[in-house]
Amino acid sequence: MSVADAKTAAKDVDRDYDPDEYRMSLGDHLEELRKRLTWGLMGLAIAVVGCLFWGERVVVFFCRPLIDGLQEAGMNTALFAGDLVTPFMLYIKVSVIVAVAIAAPWLVFQLWLFVAAGLYPAEKKVIRKYIPLSIVLLLSGMALTYLVVMPLTVRFLIQFNSGFGVGLSAGSSAVEVPAEAVKTIPLLMGDPKAPAEGQMWFNGVDGRLKLRLKDHVVVVMYGPDQLVQSQPLIADYVDLTMMTLLVFGLAFQLPLVVLALFKVGVLELSVLRGSRRIVYFSLSITAAVIAPGDVATTMLALWVPLIVLYEFGILLCVWSGKGE
Repeated sequence: MSVADAKTAAKDVDRDYDPDEYRMSLGDHLEELRKRLTWGLMGLAIAVVGCLFWGERVVVFFCRPLIDGLQEAGMNTALFAGDLVTPFMLYIKVSVIVAVAIAAPWLVFQLWLFVAAGLYPAEKKVIRKYIPLSIVLLLSGMALTYLVVMPLTVRFLIQFNSGFGVGLSAGSSAVEVPAEAVKTIPLLMGDPKAPAEGQMWFNGVDGRLKLRLKDHVVVVMYGPDQLVQSQPLIADYVDLTMMTLLVFGLAFQLPLVVLALFKVGVLELSVLRGSRRIVYFSLSITAAVIAPGDVATTMLALWVPLIVLYEFGILLCVWSGKGE
């Protein structure tokens, strides 16, 4: 903490306070840790129960970038599980992931409270000042992942796979047949209310080809006319999304890291400003290493925000009162 911050914070507290009054014993620290863990886990448990209750909607919401990408490419939107156990385990896993994302601000808040419990009043004021910013940055990183990074990654991979190999019908000649010999499958923006057995239609909303058999409706699998067809596994998508959420959420704490290094005197403002080229290059290497998925989209989607966040960190140093 800088001297300027300490002097400013000291105006709001008694100048004659005894530092020993703010020291905590090991037992006090353990008790505070137990308290914060209890409150944090209680908030997380509430979020998990809520996500499990609306589990199906949560899974659809979590997989929406992949579903939209498949539908835009005219591909089957059904996601494959691989075995009978995977859907149930993914139901639990996705619900917990979304619950952690929802409860993340509360968990970060409890963590800061635990850290602040062992600090002096002036230091507590600095911590409280940047808790909201830390939470906003965390949520911004996760929002960017869901709204921008995953859709871009899905579209890139689908387009790459769609151009892989030649079409299976390449080289075949067109055959003239009577119009009545070619059956037309109706395109509906939804499902018919009471389809008869044997009726088939294409649901344009969810991008699925459906067939009525006896007392239930089944989905007919189809794929693009190419040599190699990809069948997205929902487990792979969930793992990729979870890793991307974690990486972007933590990476978006960069401004606070820059500010902390500036406060403790490790880096000066002139060094931060004069080392932009080196920092930008280092951030590109870092983005390429830690960014999950393909380098072409996920790396750029992480590198550009990191540059912006680095510049924001410099602004925080200036605004803190020690800079120019």
